Amino acid sequence: MLENKQVTSEDAFKSNTVTIFLELNGMNVSTMALMQHQLQQHSNNVQQKTQIATSGSLQSAAQSTATLICNPSVRVYPIFYFNIEMNGSPCGRILIEIRNDVAPKMAKNFSALSTGELGFGYKGCQIFQCWENESIITGDFELNNGRGGRSVFEESFFMPDDTKILAIRGSVGMRRSQKRHDNLGLVGSQFRIILREMRGFTGIFAFVIEGLELVEKISQTGDSAGKPQSNIVIASCGKLQ
Repeated sequence: MLENKQVTSEDAFKSNTVTIFLELNGMNVSTMALMQHQLQQHSNNVQQKTQIATSGSLQSAAQSTATLICNPSVRVYPIFYFNIEMNGSPCGRILIEIRNDVAPKMAKNFSALSTGELGFGYKGCQIFQCWENESIITGDFELNNGRGGRSVFEESFFMPDDTKILAIRGSVGMRRSQKRHDNLGLVGSQFRIILREMRGFTGIFAFVIEGLELVEKISQTGDSAGKPQSNIVIASCGKLQ
């Protein structure tokens, strides 16, 4: 009991000493407690703001990374425009971004046909085949029926680049020429815009980055045999960037 009383007396002495020190410095225990509370609150606010800023930075970085992965258009690839007319009236534009890094030969061919720099190309081409929610085909600038067209290269038809890109919705691929019956898979100028996955279709070299809704609308004009019931034409085309 004596030991406990001694400890209690010592604690009381310390408490009184602290109180006297604070009062000599113009502060009482309540003031000190208030200052400690304000200091702790400020520290918590700083920590919270730091966490929010860090979280925001991480979220922004994650969004940027996700954009880079999911949206090919943020990379620096050539983009081409195709202004479409249906039955003589403008109905919209399709933008196609080509992957010249993995498909250099197809990209060069498509670029020259889009700009018409060699005196022939996609301007004026009809969309001669389309199936609802599946695909549309164009690029036969000679006959507009799938049996014409050629590449810009000396050999007229060539083996497409092996890009290993999947034929999924929004992708664009070269169509095998119907002029040739050697089953070598050579391509010329015709290309297909895909609206749903097509396993086994190769020669993918580009993606639609704007105007896929228009492609869907065009696809709906085809009959059971894939023949459009409207006159759909590439009124003008060229390189956007």
